[in-house]
Amino acid sequence: KMSYVVELARQHDWLVLQETHGERGSERFLEELLGTSYRCFWNYSPGRPGAGGTGIIVKQSFLTSFTSVAYLEVCPGRVDSLCLRGSLGVLVLFNVHVEPLLTADERIDLFNSFKRHPHFVQGAHIVLIGDFNSDTESFDRVDCSTGRFTGLPLKDSLHLVDCF
Repeated sequence: KMSYVVELARQHDWLVLQETHGERGSERFLEELLGTSYRCFWNYSPGRPGAGGTGIIVKQSFLTSFTSVAYLEVCPGRVDSLCLRGSLGVLVLFNVHVEPLLTADERIDLFNSFKRHPHFVQGAHIVLIGDFNSDTESFDRVDCSTGRFTGLPLKDSLHLVDCF
């Protein structure tokens, strides 16, 4: 998996990861593989090593296009953001790994909370990326131990356009 992440990073200016299942220090091997041409930002679930986790990997050469780089953990292990400001404008990357058991209302609250986030600035180019753990039908997920369908369908209750 690590070599695939390195290959993807070399092909793109930035890369986001969800479900990294890491803890502080576990990213060092990947960072050594990437070398000094990349800057990495990691977000871990405190008290739950191996749960959730997100990461943003950015080429240093891409960062030179910006005068300001600001990283924030929005929700530990679940949501982080990178705000890049430069003469051409503002680019904000929201990296999201939604907790699978959130209800539709909790998901709507989560996405609405981004509008109050310090990186959510008027006129910014905002990219919302991630693993939203959304099901459209109950049979979208199966518990292998019981064989029961465990999907939590959101149906029409969640539209990101309504949140933004």
